[in-house]
Amino acid sequence: MSKTLFNQNTFQSKNVTNSDDVQDLKVDNFKAINLTATNITNAELQAATSGVAANTTAIGVNASAITTNTNAISANASAITTNTNAISANANAITTNANAISANANAISANTTAIGTKQDILSSDSPLQLEVDGADVAVILATSAGSSNFGLITGNVLNTELSAKQDSFTVTNGIQINSNVLSLTGSYSGSFDIAGTDFIIWNETRGGVSDPTAPGRVAVHQNIGTPGSKATSVLRINYNSDFGAGTKIDSITGIKTNPDSNYDLKVSGNTDIGGVLSIAGYSNVKTALDAAGGGLVYTALTNGGLAVNGNAFSVDLTNTNADFEIPQAVRIVKDVTSGTPQLLVEPASDTSNDAQIDIRGARNGSETSGQAKLVFSNYDNDLGATNILGRIDGRVEDAMLNLGGLVFSSFANGSSRTGQLSLSAEGNFYIGGGDTFQDTYKLRINGSTKMTGENYILPQLRHFGYDRDNISGSTWGNGSTQTSIVSDRRVGESFATTSSGTITLTANGYYRIKVSAQTQSDGYNDRISFMNYLRIVSGGTTTNYDENQTKNFFGWVYTRNNSDGAHGSITFEDYIYLPTGTTISPRHKLETTGDRNFNNTLPAANIDNWLNMTIERLYDTDPEV
Repeated sequence: MSKTLFNQNTFQSKNVTNSDDVQDLKVDNFKAINLTATNITNAELQAATSGVAANTTAIGVNASAITTNTNAISANASAITTNTNAISANANAITTNANAISANANAISANTTAIGTKQDILSSDSPLQLEVDGADVAVILATSAGSSNFGLITGNVLNTELSAKQDSFTVTNGIQINSNVLSLTGSYSGSFDIAGTDFIIWNETRGGVSDPTAPGRVAVHQNIGTPGSKATSVLRINYNSDFGAGTKIDSITGIKTNPDSNYDLKVSGNTDIGGVLSIAGYSNVKTALDAAGGGLVYTALTNGGLAVNGNAFSVDLTNTNADFEIPQAVRIVKDVTSGTPQLLVEPASDTSNDAQIDIRGARNGSETSGQAKLVFSNYDNDLGATNILGRIDGRVEDAMLNLGGLVFSSFANGSSRTGQLSLSAEGNFYIGGGDTFQDTYKLRINGSTKMTGENYILPQLRHFGYDRDNISGSTWGNGSTQTSIVSDRRVGESFATTSSGTITLTANGYYRIKVSAQTQSDGYNDRISFMNYLRIVSGGTTTNYDENQTKNFFGWVYTRNNSDGAHGSITFEDYIYLPTGTTISPRHKLETTGDRNFNNTLPAANIDNWLNMTIERLYDTDPEV
């Protein structure tokens, strides 16, 4: 186990290996206030103390040797004489050493007590260097407030002492880490503050680039509203996508709720997904639910939520505040029981509300496509096929104005369409005309029609009766006209107005016009040929339908004197298409001579002419075209 200790007041860095076996411990400039040492091995200290006992014995032994050597000295008089100076010198040395030995013996005795007393405290004014040999010595360096003194503790307890002290470590001016490694282990109950705008991890391989200065930012403090406001402050993770591959959470996670081991992610509150929601790799939620089978069971939330029971899917959109868009085809699969429809569209209120379904296409410039379709089809299990029974198309008729109507189609073989009935933008029907719209008639039928039972068709007919005497001018003939209508009977809608005997049409149409007249001589007792005919003014063209005309709008009568018969009747009718604004008036010509030029006249009092005109509107368009 290795501990790195720091104290600014004494030294910058010391490494102490506090294993059970301390082989060599060397500390330069060591100062201890209290020192307790069981065994201290020191070569100089041993050299100063171990020779005392040996020298005492040596002195005793040497005494005998001195006696023995007396004879030798006598014997060796010459040597003694020779060594007199040396002996004299040594005698002084012996005397000096004897005093030193005596003094050192007292010092040893005194120091033995002092060492025992002072072994807990070791003081030094200068850095102390300590060498310790042996495997049973441990050292703890501890500081006290305001002091640079250290304690040396023996007895193999350095690891225990360091372990007891490592949870409370105070540094005044920061921490210097050797080898750029900081390790924090164990529990930590206090607050851990990191100042600055970013919590930065320096990663040499960030983004695949070996750059020890490239920051890999994990989280930053960001304000998304008013600067300095706590209410609008957010914690932003993976700022600016510094980690390009994204953010990975390996543990179960709870958002606004406690994590639940049953779920990898548990969220309490509303969730807004702005992009594609993928379930088990499926980007389509319905596909994912189908793939999951009947194992998914959720409960629908009140006023909005999701309900999945088996394979049934329902959404309560009561509380939504925007349009609900479905970008995929929707299929509703449900058996109809007791008349319950698969789809019901109804208003939220019970009164004063309508229900509406809008089928809307999106085309421009097309008058042949069915822009909005409603298809009716059936699947036959015996045949294993689906056939179309009918279709209603909303079709554009006028692409310039985006106006159109409806086309009802049939499918004789279940797949090939044929237009059968159209309803124009103006509300007119056309049966049997394919996809064509018509606005000439309210109803037009292309094909045979059979009606059974009681049928009522509203005709359009006017019957006009003219006064027999009132004419323009004072004479009959040469284009005279009757000016007074005394009776006007109508069936159906009106299509004409009258003024001074002239009829003006107010609707286009194919008309049947019938005229009948009874002419009688009144005061003229002679032969006369009298003609009634129609003058029609249409589109600026005036046509007098008298003799030799293309329409049968004329007739004449021949009368004789009073005794032979002086009255007669004529009737004529024909069909003609006339536009709005056309005028129709009855006219007269007569002949009193034998040339038959019908260019004569008679006074108004000589003739009575009872004339009736019936006009019937049959069609909106001209069937002859």
